[in-house]
Amino acid sequence: QSGADATMYHIEQVISAWRVLIGVAFMSIILGYLYFFLVKVVAGPLLYACFGLSSLFSLAAGAFFLYGVFFESAYQQFQDHYGVADMNSTAGVNTTGNVTVASAFVPTTGNKTLDA
Repeated sequence: QSGADATMYHIEQVISAWRVLIGVAFMSIILGYLYFFLVKVVAGPLLYACFGLSSLFSLAAGAFFLYGVFFESAYQQFQDHYGVADMNSTAGVNTTGNVTVASAFVPTTGNKTLDA
């Protein structure tokens, strides 16, 4: 086929689909007005919802970290994880008045069974 024949064939295909093209034109107009309506109605609440959620997330993160600072004991977590020296042995234990302080066992490998 020559270039002119191919062009005429494609134009004929477009002409035979005129109903679809008119339907798409009306559909695009309706969807365009629907989009403008939704932007006018939903933009404000969506903006305030984003502001509110970001504020709540920031407050929740701050509360989480403040809980860790004031209610979690780093010393207690260290003792729970690594253990302390035997309280009945005299090695590594200092007695000051009524307070007995055991030195913490600091492992070399991080594995409790290998460091024991």
